[in-house]
Amino acid sequence: MKRLLLIISLVSAFFVMSAPAVDAYLGTLEIDQTIYSYGNGGEFGITPLTGPLTSVIGLYDANTTDIVSNPPVQSKPNFQTFCPETQVTFSPGSIYSYNISDWAIAGNLTPPPPDQQLTQGAAWLYYMFATGQMADYPYAGPNRQTAAGELQNTIWLLMGQNLDNGAGFFGPYEADVIAKFGSLANAEQAMTPGEFNVAILNLYNADGSPAQNQLVLTPVPIPAAVWLLGSGLVGLVGIRRRFKS
Repeated sequence: MKRLLLIISLVSAFFVMSAPAVDAYLGTLEIDQTIYSYGNGGEFGITPLTGPLTSVIGLYDANTTDIVSNPPVQSKPNFQTFCPETQVTFSPGSIYSYNISDWAIAGNLTPPPPDQQLTQGAAWLYYMFATGQMADYPYAGPNRQTAAGELQNTIWLLMGQNLDNGAGFFGPYEADVIAKFGSLANAEQAMTPGEFNVAILNLYNADGSPAQNQLVLTPVPIPAAVWLLGSGLVGLVGIRRRFKS
Protein backbone atom coordinates (compact mmCIF):
# COMPACT_ATOMS: atom_id res chain seq x y z
CA MET A 1 0.00 0.00 0.00
CA LYS A 2 2.85 2.39 0.87
CA ARG A 3 4.41 1.65 -2.48
CA LEU A 4 1.15 2.49 -4.26
CA LEU A 5 0.89 5.79 -2.37
CA LEU A 6 4.44 6.64 -3.39
CA ILE A 7 3.62 5.93 -7.02
CA ILE A 8 0.49 8.11 -6.82
CA SER A 9 2.51 10.95 -5.29
CA LEU A 10 5.13 10.77 -8.01
CA VAL A 11 2.57 10.63 -10.80
CA SER A 12 0.62 13.49 -9.21
CA ALA A 13 3.74 15.64 -9.10
CA PHE A 14 4.48 14.80 -12.73
CA PHE A 15 1.02 15.86 -13.88
CA VAL A 16 1.01 19.09 -11.90
CA MET A 17 4.45 20.11 -13.15
CA SER A 18 3.88 19.15 -16.76
CA ALA A 19 0.24 20.17 -17.31
CA PRO A 20 0.87 23.79 -18.38
CA ALA A 21 3.48 22.72 -20.93
CA VAL A 22 1.88 19.74 -22.67
CA ASP A 23 -1.23 19.09 -24.73
CA ALA A 24 -2.48 16.09 -22.80
CA TYR A 25 -5.90 15.05 -24.04
CA LEU A 26 -8.65 14.40 -21.52
CA GLY A 27 -11.21 12.94 -23.91
CA THR A 28 -13.18 13.42 -27.11
CA LEU A 29 -16.24 15.42 -28.13
CA GLU A 30 -18.40 16.23 -31.13
CA ILE A 31 -19.17 19.84 -31.98
CA ASP A 32 -21.81 21.10 -34.36
CA GLN A 33 -23.81 24.13 -35.33
CA THR A 34 -27.31 24.24 -33.88
CA ILE A 35 -30.53 25.97 -34.85
CA TYR A 36 -29.40 29.00 -32.79
CA SER A 37 -25.95 29.39 -34.35
CA TYR A 38 -25.56 32.83 -35.92
CA GLY A 39 -23.28 32.78 -38.95
CA ASN A 40 -19.82 31.73 -37.83
CA GLY A 41 -20.64 32.23 -34.15
CA GLY A 42 -22.46 30.42 -31.36
CA GLU A 43 -24.60 29.01 -30.03
CA PHE A 44 -22.75 25.79 -30.88
CA GLY A 45 -23.63 22.35 -29.51
CA ILE A 46 -21.01 20.13 -27.86
CA THR A 47 -21.74 16.45 -27.28
CA PRO A 48 -19.22 14.93 -24.83
CA LEU A 49 -18.11 11.46 -25.92
CA THR A 50 -15.32 10.40 -23.54
CA GLY A 51 -13.48 11.85 -20.56
CA PRO A 52 -14.53 14.08 -17.65
CA LEU A 53 -16.63 16.33 -19.88
CA THR A 54 -19.39 13.70 -19.87
CA SER A 55 -20.42 14.88 -16.39
CA VAL A 56 -20.65 18.57 -17.30
CA ILE A 57 -24.08 18.61 -18.98
CA GLY A 58 -25.80 18.44 -15.59
CA LEU A 59 -24.39 21.87 -14.72
CA TYR A 60 -26.36 23.52 -17.53
CA ASP A 61 -29.86 24.93 -17.49
CA ALA A 62 -32.55 23.03 -19.41
CA ASN A 63 -32.66 25.90 -21.92
CA THR A 64 -28.99 25.43 -22.83
CA THR A 65 -28.89 21.65 -23.30
CA ASP A 66 -30.06 19.15 -25.92
CA ILE A 67 -30.62 21.70 -28.69
CA VAL A 68 -31.23 20.28 -32.15
CA SER A 69 -28.47 20.47 -34.72
CA ASN A 70 -28.48 22.62 -37.83
CA PRO A 71 -29.79 21.37 -40.18
CA PRO A 72 -32.36 20.27 -37.57
CA VAL A 73 -32.09 16.50 -37.78
CA GLN A 74 -32.17 15.47 -34.15
CA SER A 75 -31.40 16.60 -30.65
CA LYS A 76 -28.25 15.29 -28.99
CA PRO A 77 -27.11 15.12 -25.35
CA ASN A 78 -25.29 18.42 -25.80
CA PHE A 79 -24.66 21.76 -24.15
CA GLN A 80 -24.57 25.14 -25.85
CA THR A 81 -21.34 27.10 -26.08
CA PHE A 82 -19.61 30.06 -27.71
CA CYS A 83 -16.11 30.47 -29.11
CA PRO A 84 -13.63 33.01 -27.72
CA GLU A 85 -11.80 33.60 -31.04
CA THR A 86 -12.91 34.89 -34.44
CA GLN A 87 -10.09 33.57 -36.61
CA VAL A 88 -9.89 29.91 -35.60
CA THR A 89 -12.28 27.31 -37.00
CA PHE A 90 -13.75 23.85 -36.59
CA SER A 91 -15.61 21.52 -38.96
CA PRO A 92 -19.27 21.10 -37.94
CA GLY A 93 -20.15 17.54 -37.00
CA SER A 94 -16.53 16.52 -36.46
CA ILE A 95 -14.94 14.78 -33.48
CA TYR A 96 -12.04 16.39 -31.63
CA SER A 97 -9.80 15.61 -28.71
CA TYR A 98 -9.85 18.20 -25.95
CA ASN A 99 -8.26 19.48 -22.81
CA ILE A 100 -9.38 22.21 -20.41
CA SER A 101 -7.49 25.37 -19.46
CA ASP A 102 -7.85 29.11 -18.91
CA TRP A 103 -6.30 29.92 -22.29
CA ALA A 104 -7.57 29.91 -25.86
CA ILE A 105 -4.75 28.07 -27.59
CA ALA A 106 -3.80 29.49 -31.01
CA GLY A 107 -5.20 27.28 -33.73
CA ASN A 108 -5.25 26.36 -37.38
CA LEU A 109 -4.03 29.51 -39.15
CA THR A 110 -0.62 30.39 -40.56
CA PRO A 111 0.75 32.31 -38.80
CA PRO A 112 -1.38 31.43 -35.77
CA PRO A 113 -2.92 34.22 -33.71
CA PRO A 114 -1.54 34.70 -30.19
CA ASP A 115 -2.87 32.63 -27.31
CA GLN A 116 -5.50 34.49 -25.33
CA GLN A 117 -6.34 34.16 -21.64
CA LEU A 118 -10.02 34.04 -20.74
CA THR A 119 -11.28 37.39 -19.43
CA GLN A 120 -13.57 37.84 -16.46
CA GLY A 121 -16.24 39.55 -18.55
CA ALA A 122 -16.43 36.73 -21.08
CA ALA A 123 -16.48 34.13 -18.30
CA TRP A 124 -19.27 35.92 -16.44
CA LEU A 125 -21.44 36.35 -19.55
CA TYR A 126 -21.10 32.67 -20.40
CA TYR A 127 -21.87 31.60 -16.84
CA MET A 128 -25.03 33.69 -16.80
CA PHE A 129 -26.12 32.33 -20.19
CA ALA A 130 -25.34 28.68 -19.49
CA THR A 131 -27.07 28.60 -16.11
CA GLY A 132 -30.21 30.28 -17.46
CA GLN A 133 -29.78 33.45 -15.38
CA MET A 134 -29.46 35.98 -18.22
CA ALA A 135 -32.70 37.94 -17.88
CA ASP A 136 -32.36 39.73 -21.22
CA TYR A 137 -31.61 36.58 -23.24
CA PRO A 138 -34.69 35.22 -25.10
CA TYR A 139 -34.20 31.54 -24.27
CA ALA A 140 -37.77 30.72 -25.30
CA GLY A 141 -38.41 33.63 -27.66
CA PRO A 142 -38.38 33.95 -31.44
CA ASN A 143 -35.27 36.16 -31.41
CA ARG A 144 -32.88 33.70 -29.81
CA GLN A 145 -30.69 33.29 -32.89
CA THR A 146 -30.19 37.05 -33.17
CA ALA A 147 -29.43 37.24 -29.46
CA ALA A 148 -26.87 34.45 -29.90
CA GLY A 149 -25.08 36.58 -32.49
CA GLU A 150 -25.11 39.58 -30.16
CA LEU A 151 -23.82 37.56 -27.22
CA GLN A 152 -21.13 35.94 -29.38
CA ASN A 153 -19.91 39.35 -30.58
CA THR A 154 -19.79 40.65 -27.01
CA ILE A 155 -17.68 37.67 -25.96
CA TRP A 156 -15.37 38.29 -28.90
CA LEU A 157 -15.14 41.96 -27.93
CA LEU A 158 -14.17 41.04 -24.37
CA MET A 159 -11.54 38.64 -25.70
CA GLY A 160 -9.92 41.37 -27.80
CA GLN A 161 -10.91 39.82 -31.12
CA ASN A 162 -11.26 41.39 -34.54
CA LEU A 163 -14.95 42.10 -35.08
CA ASP A 164 -14.92 42.76 -38.83
CA ASN A 165 -17.98 40.49 -39.14
CA GLY A 166 -20.23 42.38 -36.76
CA ALA A 167 -18.69 45.42 -35.04
CA GLY A 168 -21.25 47.21 -32.91
CA PHE A 169 -23.67 44.25 -32.93
CA PHE A 170 -23.77 43.59 -29.19
CA GLY A 171 -27.42 43.94 -28.15
CA PRO A 172 -27.76 44.58 -24.41
CA TYR A 173 -24.78 42.43 -23.40
CA GLU A 174 -22.07 45.07 -23.62
CA ALA A 175 -24.14 47.18 -21.20
CA ASP A 176 -24.56 44.13 -18.94
CA VAL A 177 -20.82 43.65 -18.45
CA ILE A 178 -20.28 47.38 -17.90
CA ALA A 179 -22.97 47.30 -15.19
CA LYS A 180 -21.32 44.24 -13.63
CA PHE A 181 -17.65 45.31 -13.75
CA GLY A 182 -17.86 49.11 -13.97
CA SER A 183 -16.25 49.41 -17.40
CA LEU A 184 -15.24 47.41 -20.45
CA ALA A 185 -11.61 47.80 -19.42
CA ASN A 186 -12.33 46.05 -16.12
CA ALA A 187 -14.31 43.31 -17.85
CA GLU A 188 -11.41 42.71 -20.25
CA GLN A 189 -9.02 41.86 -17.42
CA ALA A 190 -7.80 38.27 -17.23
CA MET A 191 -10.01 36.23 -14.97
CA THR A 192 -8.85 34.47 -11.83
CA PRO A 193 -8.46 30.76 -12.74
CA GLY A 194 -11.80 29.04 -12.23
CA GLU A 195 -13.71 32.32 -11.80
CA PHE A 196 -17.44 31.80 -12.29
CA ASN A 197 -16.61 28.09 -12.79
CA VAL A 198 -15.94 28.74 -16.48
CA ALA A 199 -12.96 27.50 -18.48
CA ILE A 200 -11.91 27.04 -22.10
CA LEU A 201 -12.10 23.79 -24.03
CA ASN A 202 -9.05 23.51 -26.26
CA LEU A 203 -9.90 21.34 -29.27
CA TYR A 204 -7.34 19.32 -31.24
CA ASN A 205 -7.44 17.78 -34.69
CA ALA A 206 -6.56 14.14 -35.35
CA ASP A 207 -2.98 15.17 -36.23
CA GLY A 208 -2.60 16.94 -32.88
CA SER A 209 -2.79 20.48 -34.24
CA PRO A 210 -4.96 22.98 -32.30
CA ALA A 211 -8.44 23.69 -33.66
CA GLN A 212 -11.17 25.98 -32.30
CA ASN A 213 -11.65 26.75 -28.60
CA GLN A 214 -15.00 26.82 -26.80
CA LEU A 215 -16.31 27.96 -23.42
CA VAL A 216 -17.46 25.41 -20.84
CA LEU A 217 -18.82 25.29 -17.30
CA THR A 218 -16.68 23.35 -14.85
CA PRO A 219 -17.87 21.64 -11.65
CA VAL A 220 -15.47 23.48 -9.34
CA PRO A 221 -12.82 26.17 -9.90
CA ILE A 222 -9.86 23.92 -10.58
CA PRO A 223 -7.05 24.39 -13.11
CA ALA A 224 -6.23 22.02 -15.95
CA ALA A 225 -3.47 20.39 -13.89
CA VAL A 226 -6.05 19.03 -11.48
CA TRP A 227 -8.19 17.62 -14.31
CA LEU A 228 -5.08 15.82 -15.49
CA LEU A 229 -4.28 14.67 -11.97
CA GLY A 230 -7.77 13.25 -11.57
CA SER A 231 -7.46 11.30 -14.79
CA GLY A 232 -4.15 9.84 -13.62
CA LEU A 233 -5.51 8.82 -10.22
CA VAL A 234 -8.48 7.07 -11.79
CA GLY A 235 -6.11 5.00 -13.87
CA LEU A 236 -4.00 4.09 -10.85
CA VAL A 237 -7.06 2.99 -8.89
CA GLY A 238 -7.93 0.64 -11.73
CA ILE A 239 -4.42 -0.79 -11.68
CA ARG A 240 -4.63 -1.35 -7.91
CA ARG A 241 -7.92 -3.19 -8.23
CA ARG A 242 -6.53 -5.50 -10.89
CA PHE A 243 -3.57 -6.32 -8.66
CA LYS A 244 -5.90 -7.25 -5.78
CA SER A 245 -8.25 -9.42 -7.85
